[in-house]
Amino acid sequence: LHDKLINKGQEIAIIVAGLGNVGDVFIKQLSAQFERLSDDFSIKLVGLIRSKKMLFNASGINTQQWKTQWQHEANSYQSADLLNAINELDYEHKIVIDITASEQFSLLYPDFVDRNCHLISANKYAGTAPTTWYKALRSNITERNLHWRYNTSVGAGLPINFALADLQNSGDKITRIEGVFSGTLSWLCSKYDGTRPFSELLLEAQKMGFTEPDPREDLSGRDMQRKLLILARELGVELELDDISLSALMPDELALGSWDDFLNKKAQLDAFIEEHAVTAKSKNSVLRYTGLLEITQGEVIAKVGIAYVPNGDALANLTPGDNIFVINSKLYSDNALVIQGPGAGREVTAAGVHSDLYWLVQNLK
Repeated sequence: LHDKLINKGQEIAIIVAGLGNVGDVFIKQLSAQFERLSDDFSIKLVGLIRSKKMLFNASGINTQQWKTQWQHEANSYQSADLLNAINELDYEHKIVIDITASEQFSLLYPDFVDRNCHLISANKYAGTAPTTWYKALRSNITERNLHWRYNTSVGAGLPINFALADLQNSGDKITRIEGVFSGTLSWLCSKYDGTRPFSELLLEAQKMGFTEPDPREDLSGRDMQRKLLILARELGVELELDDISLSALMPDELALGSWDDFLNKKAQLDAFIEEHAVTAKSKNSVLRYTGLLEITQGEVIAKVGIAYVPNGDALANLTPGDNIFVINSKLYSDNALVIQGPGAGREVTAAGVHSDLYWLVQNLK
């Protein structure tokens, strides 16, 4: 009751950047979230941001009719316009929710924090920025007593960051994380059995919307490299992105040239994958694309690439499209803690962002 009396008058402004598939689902679910939190706070959606336009309304944007309001009221903006709009919001708490995949937008995080905004990120760029920039952002957030949540930057809606924090808060020491952190590469490797060319599966995945517009971005492994860095930093391991060894799920030369050039050389990809699959089979293993972080007596191994996984292993029996995190620690040394589930999808990702929002608001009390 005391909390309710103290918090009841407090107003929270929500600003959402990224209005694509996940953003659309997230906004549709906001009214139910506001209802859940209404006993303690008055919460309003006040800002919407896309790459070239923004809409701000300090009295609130209707979460069910925002698209109509957007069509009539959204304006082109520069970064200074966005920061001024945030400055003018007369709310006790402001939360910027970044559901973009924009590195440029993530560079505004220090400006948001300077304006006393809490942050929620599905965007991976800030969490994998150079250490100096990252530490300065973290320090400023702490000094201002703000929060930064980013559980969906790794594993979509899976509670991997929560689990790592809980283990460490209990006094446990994590020594190893291995897994498949890409829904796309999980689907491709699990589906591939040699009966169809790998390039055919890749084009099918592209058609279903599983891949980036240029699927070579998925095959490069850079997305998983970023995710492994975020996990490493959760464990207090100081690494830069380039400290993580990376080998792609394709011959290096296929990364060059246009998408049409790639299609003309797809036989090279098929031969590359087939060769690795045959080698895996000879070892009673299957082909997977994995990330590994291992910490032994101060030595750190961090790598992303092709792995031959024994047939009985949890990573070998992965449901196509799932992410999996196999965690070893002092407490889970012989029998690992395994977190597994959908690694992509707008509903589970939007739900993960809502989980971060709910946690953040509860911790404003």
